[in-house]
Amino acid sequence: MAEVRVEGVRETMKALRSLDAQVARESLKAIKAPAVATAAQLRSVAPAQPLSGMPSYPVKATANYGGRARASGDRNLVKIRLTGGGWTVASDMARESAPGESMTRNLTAKYGQASRWAWPTVEQRVASIQRAVVQACKDAEQTLNRLLRER
Repeated sequence: MAEVRVEGVRETMKALRSLDAQVARESLKAIKAPAVATAAQLRSVAPAQPLSGMPSYPVKATANYGGRARASGDRNLVKIRLTGGGWTVASDMARESAPGESMTRNLTAKYGQASRWAWPTVEQRVASIQRAVVQACKDAEQTLNRLLRER
């Protein structure tokens, strides 16, 4: 998956917060918006009950800003986190069990190979997410510059 580097976001957000906390919150929402939309799409594409007789698992997809720094010092601006047993059981079952098992066969017959929903959904949106996040960061920088000029 392609990676886009955006420099100075933490500093921009810190400066925005010091000048206008509401504008900083709106900028964070704009940065998270594409990931939030993708998380909503992920929740909608996974069936509540993948196979008959299978319990319904909650599917949780959330979008977060920031995160821990990597060893390189880089941070993810946004991340989409999938939780809930439904993802492991339904989307990635072929990786978790031996091929040929009944549940794996039935899931594959009904929905296709492993990573049935998560990766295809994210991969088709990754370019638009990257463009939108970069544009939101540029907008935050322009807003900060405007607020500094007005002071």
